Amino acid sequence: MRSHNLRPITFENLLLKTNVSEIWGIGRKISKQLQSYGILNCYDLTFANEHYLVREFSVLMARTIRELKGQSCIHLDDPHIPSKRILSSRSFASPLTQKQLLKQAMVFHLKRAHQRLMSQQQLSSCIHISLYEKVPYPPYKKSMTQAIGLEYATDDLLHLSQITMQQIDVLYQENISYVKIAVMFSALHPKRQHIDDLWQPKQLIQQRNKLMQTFLLAQQRYGYECIQVGYHSNQNHWQMKQQYLSPRYTTRWNEMLCIDDSHLAVTQNK
Repeated sequence: MRSHNLRPITFENLLLKTNVSEIWGIGRKISKQLQSYGILNCYDLTFANEHYLVREFSVLMARTIRELKGQSCIHLDDPHIPSKRILSSRSFASPLTQKQLLKQAMVFHLKRAHQRLMSQQQLSSCIHISLYEKVPYPPYKKSMTQAIGLEYATDDLLHLSQITMQQIDVLYQENISYVKIAVMFSALHPKRQHIDDLWQPKQLIQQRNKLMQTFLLAQQRYGYECIQVGYHSNQNHWQMKQQYLSPRYTTRWNEMLCIDDSHLAVTQNK
């Protein structure tokens, strides 16, 4: 938030009228905690004790307070800076109990995370698999996570898919309803800086690198859906409901805004 172009009185009124839950980085849970401290709006947060709140929450809270005071602390992310972790996660449209459907969902999210891994030219040395079980008490889901350290850093989708499918077999329990799934790559480093050691299957790695390059070229030429890895189905009952998704005017031809002028007369009498 910047107040350089606003008069002090106008900016103060804006802080008073803006609920603390509308600040970027402060969600419903944190806003309830802040309200218990008597912090109801942005004005209250501006003059709160940042040293106390940083102990209760995080350093981001202190930066937010300083931003409200006019001090620039939160910088926009540089898209060229590679990620430290890559996560893909979504809730299901309805709870799932079948292992095969869970594997289909995992393959979908693994593919999404792998696309980001490839676009950033990085390798991953660790993969995290999470299943969220439905429970009858808030927050109504409980996570079960398995972190697997890889034998060597890789971007091999076939190898990553094999590992994730094995971990689904480990985490899955019968007669349990699952409401969410997640996959995360961590321990990332640039591919161009990677050095193989003597204990790695170098010949296999080179063969897989050529395979992944061919895989990527095929996707770039024929689309990401031309080649699939793992479990797939045309009926994805597990996908999140998106009936209220905003139209993507700038990235989807079939969602572009159209103006119907068929009711207008072709010629008009002067």
